[in-house]
Amino acid sequence: MINEEIARKTLNMEVRAAKVTGKLLLDLLKKLMKEAEKLGGLEKLVNANGNEVKLKDMVKKGQLEEIPVEEAELKELKKELNRYGVKFSV
Repeated sequence: MINEEIARKTLNMEVRAAKVTGKLLLDLLKKLMKEAEKLGGLEKLVNANGNEVKLKDMVKKGQLEEIPVEEAELKELKKELNRYGVKFSV
């Protein structure tokens, strides 16, 4: 009896979390589309934002983080960072 109640409550929480996540994603997509319309299309929005970011801009926004890495681990770390699309500098 108790396990069923716990399972039901857990499922209800998961459903509520999924609904909130869905609404947030929908809002973000709507904002993205509005921004794309301003620039004349999604492709132009992507090109306008580009992939290159100046280090000065990243410093101003507090987006930089320094981590110590040994030479032996560097090659593997580069592969992982590239795989996940993380922008980094060595």
